[in-house]
Amino acid sequence: MMMKINWGTAIVLFLAVFFCLMAVFVTFALRQNNDLVTDDYYEKGANYSQTIERIKRSAHFKDSIQITQNATEIQIAFTQNIAIKADSFTVSYYCGSNRKNDFSIQHPAFNDSKTKQLSNEMPSILVQSKQQLHNSYYSVHIAWWVHSLQYEVDKELLIQ
Repeated sequence: MMMKINWGTAIVLFLAVFFCLMAVFVTFALRQNNDLVTDDYYEKGANYSQTIERIKRSAHFKDSIQITQNATEIQIAFTQNIAIKADSFTVSYYCGSNRKNDFSIQHPAFNDSKTKQLSNEMPSILVQSKQQLHNSYYSVHIAWWVHSLQYEVDKELLIQ
């Protein structure tokens, strides 16, 4: 024997199921990480033509920088044409999974004592301890200045 449901009961059941599903979806959406890449989108958008010029100017340096890692440190090696001309460096580590793990480090020019010279191919190396990094995927943004012109290269790094 089938039970009949009148139209009023059907509407109430439909609305109850609808509101339960909406509550589940809202709860799911509120628990998602929605970190933004930058806090000043308006300023970044206004200066976008300068960003395009900087990316074009830096494109041929992509293979001139290599990132290697061992158990305790990360080494960023620069070819001699970058190392000799650069006035200073900024290395920014952007964690893909958690914005709280992002950080930046300023480095002086390579004639300072904090840098190493190893060989003629990749003569200058910046060394970073792995203690500040968590096991995650990082986008490493390397920027350097040559006579007030900025250059930048992005590299990927997986810390395990």
